Amino acid sequence: FRRLAGSSAAQARALAVQARREVENLCYGTGWDVEYPRSTWRLRNRGITAPHAHVHFGGIPQDWLRELAKRHARWQLAAGLSTGEVTAGARAVTRLGVFLDSTGISGPAAVSREVLERFLASLTALTATHRYKVISDTSVFLQAVRLHGWEETLPAGTMIFREDYPRKPARLPRALAEHIMAQVEDPANLARCADPAVRLVTVILIQCGLRSGDALRLPREGCIARDPDGAPYLRYYNHK
Repeated sequence: FRRLAGSSAAQARALAVQARREVENLCYGTGWDVEYPRSTWRLRNRGITAPHAHVHFGGIPQDWLRELAKRHARWQLAAGLSTGEVTAGARAVTRLGVFLDSTGISGPAAVSREVLERFLASLTALTATHRYKVISDTSVFLQAVRLHGWEETLPAGTMIFREDYPRKPARLPRALAEHIMAQVEDPANLARCADPAVRLVTVILIQCGLRSGDALRLPREGCIARDPDGAPYLRYYNHK
């Protein structure tokens, strides 16, 4: 593999991974019928290419909760949510399942509001931002279960209220100070960068306000549009 891919070990690894994936698809097939029963979903097998390539359900001890987590994840993907949100939701349900298992709760009928309050109390060791995210993902999951009627025995009072969320810490200003931007925009300072591609991306970020990921996705051809007067405009897709 290294010889075929050249000197790059990363290319050799990518070639080996891709070859294994293709052989596995030929052996077992593709589609939801193949992927849904798995404890780890391979999103590329569903035609989804994203940084979060897998959704893990194997850490959920309860069969009924694992099935609900899968239905919720499949519904989120069908609704167009990002793979990052789907994987984060699965992690939150896994954390809930581990807590329920530690308290001896095995069935959905026993998951009361009081149990949910104990689960929320167990999250106090997390940072406020992390705790907020786990609570939010758990709340979205419970709302979806009730909305779609996926588990009729789950008590109606098993829900999270706005008051259950921790107060978010004040964030620092996102804008750079004017004297810092003046240094960055100075042509003499930009010229100190030896890579012309980095200089170009820096100018695009400053003048167009793109996110860095969107700027790096710009195609080399066809990203400039002109109005009837010939003025150039940047054509790009805002991914977030």
